[in-house]
Amino acid sequence: MEILGLVAATFILTASWPQLREVMRNGPEGVSLGSWLLFLSASLGWGTYGWKIDSPSTLIGNVAGAVAFSALVVAIVAARVGRARALLFVGTGMAAALVVVIMLPTSVVGGIGIAIGCALALPQLLLSWRSRGLPSTVSVAAWTLVAAGQGMWLLYGLLRPDFAITAVNVVACTASVTVLLLERGRPSMPAENTEPIPVGAR
Repeated sequence: MEILGLVAATFILTASWPQLREVMRNGPEGVSLGSWLLFLSASLGWGTYGWKIDSPSTLIGNVAGAVAFSALVVAIVAARVGRARALLFVGTGMAAALVVVIMLPTSVVGGIGIAIGCALALPQLLLSWRSRGLPSTVSVAAWTLVAAGQGMWLLYGLLRPDFAITAVNVVACTASVTVLLLERGRPSMPAENTEPIPVGAR
């Protein structure tokens, strides 16, 4: 069961890689900063939850996820405000969030995890719906990995059994699959936008 959890976590954290590549090559056009901030926040919260309930896969997977998602969030923010400010904002925010969730009771952390987890894909879902038909750098591969990982976490929650993990992944997986369906039909960015965009250019 713990191996299943680690595989699920690996799928989700590796989802940041194809999206990071797209952002570095073509900029963050159509990519929701809100969704990836929620992924980062969820990793911090669920990592703490895994530590509190003695679940190695939940702890290890989400610590790795926090590292991966923080790199993507920094890249998205850096395209708008510059790398130095992005590192400062993201690093300070992560430290503050980690201190808060460590101090909270396990049940509260689980509740926060459910709330954030249910909302993970919603900013991207709304953005994808509003901008449907327009070019986008949203990575279909990234959201395929996210949906697959959430499906595995759903199975993990059912087998453990753990209500918090199960509930959050029912909602999260549904939203992620919807994002995937919306993005599959969208055109990619024009060829002239395929050159790497210097940090701070946006």
